[in-house]
Amino acid sequence: MPVMDGIEATRIIKHELHCTTPIVALTGEGGDDIKDQCHKIGFDGFRTKPLKRDMLMSVLHEHARYTLPSSDQASNRQTQ
Repeated sequence: MPVMDGIEATRIIKHELHCTTPIVALTGEGGDDIKDQCHKIGFDGFRTKPLKRDMLMSVLHEHARYTLPSSDQASNRQTQ
């Protein structure tokens, strides 16, 4: 982000704005230090890149209780 990084943005969202919307860190760095920093700031989850579709679906379900429709369900919606 040009003005601030995700860690600073999350700190503001969670601690100053007191927002409870889940925020999951997605980073190319997977070290314990960045993981610990994200946890302390208030991220609700932590994933490393690349993020495959099945992991994205897992993250969405875990934090937003969202489930992507199956291929059959998507086809049915398009024909209605």
